[in-house]
Amino acid sequence: MRRDRRGFSLIEASIAMGIAVVVGALVIGVVLSMNETIYRTGERAEINQEVLMMSEWFSTELQSVGGGMLTPGMSAFVENDYNGDDTDRLTTVSFDNSLPICGLISQPTSSTYQLSHDENGVCCMDASINGRQVVLISTGSDAWRSLRVLSLNDTAFACEVTFDSGSAAPVGSSIQVSGLAASLDVYPTAANIDDAFLQGAMMVVDVKRYTVDPVAQELIMEQDADPLDGAFETEVMADRFFDLQLAMGYDPSPADGKIDDNQDQTDEWLYNHRNDAMGFGGLSNAAPTNLRGLQLAFILGWPAINVPNAPQVFVMDGPTLSESDFHLQEQTIRIHMRNQLAFQ
Repeated sequence: MRRDRRGFSLIEASIAMGIAVVVGALVIGVVLSMNETIYRTGERAEINQEVLMMSEWFSTELQSVGGGMLTPGMSAFVENDYNGDDTDRLTTVSFDNSLPICGLISQPTSSTYQLSHDENGVCCMDASINGRQVVLISTGSDAWRSLRVLSLNDTAFACEVTFDSGSAAPVGSSIQVSGLAASLDVYPTAANIDDAFLQGAMMVVDVKRYTVDPVAQELIMEQDADPLDGAFETEVMADRFFDLQLAMGYDPSPADGKIDDNQDQTDEWLYNHRNDAMGFGGLSNAAPTNLRGLQLAFILGWPAINVPNAPQVFVMDGPTLSESDFHLQEQTIRIHMRNQLAFQ
């Protein structure tokens, strides 16, 4: 018997090759699509993790604000649309609880106060506070002043602190960090500046400022890390940081123990909505002494290639952002201020 040894014809081979090419292309497309999905899922998981870590860090930082005799209105200050770049700046003041609170006994000169002694006749402070930032508070906690310590005279007959006259800030109107004043909207004060603080108190505080570098896309923290060197030190806390927005929550008179949030000008949050202003809408009766909470929102980015249909993202009264080279993720957190019940 003779066997048929013919192979595939040219037409059959062409058809088989065409089918193989189509099937191969489909398989490659499916594999590439799966890889892209896995990659984007991994990207999303990483940015979500980074957003969570940043939220926890901010919460920890803000929960430490205030303390001692600092009222909420003395502890946090927001500069809306700081420097005209649509981002905000936050300045915080925290009591250094490793040091005592000193009484202000008398004022020998315009820049010198006599501090209290403890029960053993020891000056309540020592030279370690030289160069540190302090806050003077009146007896009724309705006036305060930020100053920097120049020197401390601790002798058997004196416990006097002298302040740097160049750091003297208008009462209740600014906070100093290494001699750089930040204009702030805070509570004004009594008519007689000097008499307002006699029999009041002095606390050593730590002052920090948080702002965004819009060019480098970095979150910057500024503080007096070493007060003796007189330097204003900065630290980059996060990169790919696109926006920082802040709002201040008030419980104005008559207080009801809560901060209304209607997402418009009728609520009791300042700067959570465009055109918010003290003295208008839900804040018509609000004063800085009514501050009770902070709301912080930020936008982080994660590098990506050709983000399809890049969405527009914004938080509170901030700018609308859209980036083709980044996945953008927004987050909002709220905290209640320390000492808010003590100073209602």
